[in-house]
Amino acid sequence: EEGLEGALSKFVGDIMQVPPAFSAIKKDGKKAYELARKGQEVVMEPRAVKIHSLVLSRPYGETSPNFEIEVTCGGGTYIRSLVRDIGRELGTAAHMAALVRTVQGEFALDDCMEFEDIYDCEKVLKAMPKSEERLAGLLEKLKADKKRMQS
Repeated sequence: EEGLEGALSKFVGDIMQVPPAFSAIKKDGKKAYELARKGQEVVMEPRAVKIHSLVLSRPYGETSPNFEIEVTCGGGTYIRSLVRDIGRELGTAAHMAALVRTVQGEFALDDCMEFEDIYDCEKVLKAMPKSEERLAGLLEKLKADKKRMQS
């Protein structure tokens, strides 16, 4: 577990990451995954990404050789590539078995409703103030971006 946590700490901050060949990044005017699916070799260039935090969320000893991490990162980060690179740092291979996006911009999974609950007026009304607050914040950011682009 100590070796794993040591490896994780090397990926926090500004890092260079090579995206997977099966990504939507354009290469020669086509999406990389389109080329990769045709069996063509796709060489991806490293990109700068930001990992704000990377935490071992379940003790490794309980689930060895599996591990679970929580990542807070900037846009453009490929978690599949991060997991691949952690495996390489440990001198082995690693892959993802699952991915749960808990936050995207202004929206958090914890604040979401279950699909069945959209017919429950009480639950919808309870969720609305949070949504309105987030949307108002998002609208202000969009207005600021528009002003900045017009200047």
